[in-house]
Amino acid sequence: MEDVQKIVLFNIFKSFNGLDVLKDISLEVEEGEIVSIIGESGCGKTTLLKIIAGILMPTSGKVDIDGMSENIGYVPQSLGLMPWRNVEKNILFPVEISGRQPAIDIIDLIGLKGFEKYRIDQLSGGMQQRVAIGRAMVTMPKFLFLDEPFRSLDELTRERMIKEMSEIWQKLNTTVILVTHSIRESVFLSDRIVVLSPRPARVKDIINIDVSRPRNPDDVTLYHLETRVRDILFCS
Repeated sequence: MEDVQKIVLFNIFKSFNGLDVLKDISLEVEEGEIVSIIGESGCGKTTLLKIIAGILMPTSGKVDIDGMSENIGYVPQSLGLMPWRNVEKNILFPVEISGRQPAIDIIDLIGLKGFEKYRIDQLSGGMQQRVAIGRAMVTMPKFLFLDEPFRSLDELTRERMIKEMSEIWQKLNTTVILVTHSIRESVFLSDRIVVLSPRPARVKDIINIDVSRPRNPDDVTLYHLETRVRDILFCS
């Protein structure tokens, strides 16, 4: 039987202590897609991402995803880096746990060659983000899940990281789902944007970003798409 090469969500509901957080969410993510989940603060974006990644179980509904857990990379908001380990040992931690060999020279790919022996507290915020993403990608997972991966960065570092990560994900054909509050970030990075309603979150709309890559942040088409996403987010 041929492997399913996509993620499929069927009628996902999630409640905490009687409070409905997610309601009847169905979605398909194709292999190699970059999909952003966007919505107002507290609507359930992170909860949905954790359900897709298998960290949380839905109250009802199901998620079908190809491959076992070793084919998944996850970057939480807190990054979860280990300060007592240097850059190289942080990135190679999944290799130690799984016993698998690094699939790629991820340190070079994420631009940290020469910083392998640096402690985490010796790195800038942007470099720490690279370490977290590198750790999630070191075994070349088929699926990469990111929760606000660039939120703590200054604007210039953020724009550079978004551009670089987009190029890397495209090169590796990784399927990426990311949660973000940034409309600009979601439009620049994504093939599709899933707009969630306020809690209990439903899929309000799905927007296709039919703009070829590499993308220019100043492209007027992207600007119009940003306006469209903003209108959908804030319409009643």
